[in-house]
Amino acid sequence: AAAAEDEGSEPIVTVKPEHLRKAIAFHTKHRESSDSVGKFVAHLNIGLAYSKLGEKESAVVNHQYALRYALQLHSLEGQSLAIGSLSFSAGMYENDPDKMRVLIERYIELCGALKQTRNQGSALMKLGVLAGEAGNNEESISYFQQAIECARAQGDREAEKDCTVRLGIARGQAKMAEHLSDILQRSVMRNHA
Repeated sequence: AAAAEDEGSEPIVTVKPEHLRKAIAFHTKHRESSDSVGKFVAHLNIGLAYSKLGEKESAVVNHQYALRYALQLHSLEGQSLAIGSLSFSAGMYENDPDKMRVLIERYIELCGALKQTRNQGSALMKLGVLAGEAGNNEESISYFQQAIECARAQGDREAEKDCTVRLGIARGQAKMAEHLSDILQRSVMRNHA
């Protein structure tokens, strides 16, 4: 693995694909000889490796298995990890915003129960983005406001700044939609007068 650093940020680690394939092989062997906890860990790691390789379907399938084991084990932490992986890594749910929203809402519930406020903030921001993409500007604004509060509570100035910018964009989109609606309404009224 090679690491590069941007000024003021975490190191960026790149992993060679052959190392990821080797990791998948080892985790698969681990899965085959493990109890439920080991199978959960193996599926989660296999899913992460496939996600890093850009193999979305394999990543999603393994994260779904990890979630299934976490549910069987009644592990909130395990559910949080599996749902977080399904929600935030590139996967099949990117094209299904309703399913993505449900996953993220459950993730937020789990984060609240586990007192993982940092993760909760990033999930709220993701919901804000999804709402904005769906044209639900008021909902988007609400999620970004909540994400800003989480970022402030954590002292995360970078996340706060990012959410504030996104909040401004959401407010601008809401005002633009309102403005265009007013123009259209006046136009219709003039044509009927």
